[in-house]
Parts: sequence; structure tokens; C-alpha cells
Amino acid sequence: LVEADVISVAAAIEASSLSRILAVTTADVNVLVSGNTDNIGYKLKAAGYARTFWQYSSSSKYAAISAFGRAFTVNFTGSNTTITLKFKTEPGITYETLTTAQAAAIDAINGNVYVYYANDTAIIQQGVMANGDFFDERHGLDWLQNYVQTNLYNLLYTSTTKIPQTDA
Repeated sequence: LVEADVISVAAAIEASSLSRILAVTTADVNVLVSGNTDNIGYKLKAAGYARTFWQYSSSSKYAAISAFGRAFTVNFTGSNTTITLKFKTEPGITYETLTTAQAAAIDAINGNVYVYYANDTAIIQQGVMANGDFFDERHGLDWLQNYVQTNLYNLLYTSTTKIPQTDA
């Protein structure tokens, strides 16, 4: 997708009454330049999109999808099963070797990157949506909304009697 299409899709998802999220990967080096406003990351942040997750990758065009794949392995009905997307690895994705200034530039526009650290590890940094909220918060809230709506619907649908609208 071209940048204008990404912005349009992000806006549509944000405006929708359905809970959806968008994953976007960019190889645009402008996101690595502090203060640069001519890039998708800056524009998504400026729009305040809470349902768009974007990630920089110079070589892996599906990097953001790998992050989603990692996050969507969570079994919310289990005990101690949720993860924090930040600090996780991304299977199949080549890590970036960035300068501190480049990493700070991505952080400043609420971006994500699978980055190499000097302690011989690579992790997802920062694990945030375009508006700065942590991905885990959005993911968990959407799951909870779906869980409550589905269970309430099933209760109403399977009830053989009228459900009273009283406190009794």
C-alpha cells in the first residue's frame, strides 16, 4: 500500500464500531531522522490512531505481522498467559542495528522496531500503537469486549424464558 492508502485504512479502522487493529511495516528511512515529519509514523502519531501498530524494518516487509503473530498466541482464558509485546523476539524477522539517535527518532513518533542490543539480544522496542498506548492494552481490551459481548449474547440467545429487567 502507498502511504495515502495506509492512512485511509487506518482512519476507517479507527472510525469503525468494530474492534479491529492494523499492522503496518515501513522501510522508509525518514522514520529514523528525529524531527522528520514526512513519514508514515509521524502522520499516524499526529492522527492519534489507537488501532494502528507500525514498525520499521529495512528488510522484512512483514515485520509488523510477525509482532501480531507473537501477540496473538496469548490464551486469555488461562492463568498467567498474557505477554508484554515489548521485549519479545520476532520469529523470521531480521533485527535492525540502529544508533541511539535512530532508535529515539522511532520512539518519538510511537513506532516499533525489532532491534539488536549490545548484550547479544534482539527485542521488539517499544510495543506501542501509533497513539502511544501499549499494544497489550489495546489487545486485552478488545479481547475483553468480545468476551463479554459473546457471553451476554449467548446467555440471551439460549435463555428459554424472558430475562427480567429488575434487580431481583
